[in-house]
Amino acid sequence: MQIKNLTNSPYQLVDARGKAVMLPARGEIDIDPHPMHVKQYRQVGYFEITESAPVDEQADPRDALRTEYAELSGESADKRWSESRLRSEIAEMGALQ
Repeated sequence: MQIKNLTNSPYQLVDARGKAVMLPARGEIDIDPHPMHVKQYRQVGYFEITESAPVDEQADPRDALRTEYAELSGESADKRWSESRLRSEIAEMGALQ
């Protein structure tokens, strides 16, 4: 999670391991905060908090290729296609045009 300090004072946060981490005045850090403190960080209003997506929930790298395929072909790409298959299909369509 990324936390941005909106105040002119540094603030001490606690990470998931219980270690104190200093957040500089008007600064920002990436931190895995201690679960016991997350609610407090949200409620106090001193911070702008941005959730980081866990690795398994990040966007599929094939999404951009599927979009490109749909724009070129006018049809949706098969969701089961691998990245290399999508690249191959797109290259084939590019060669035909």
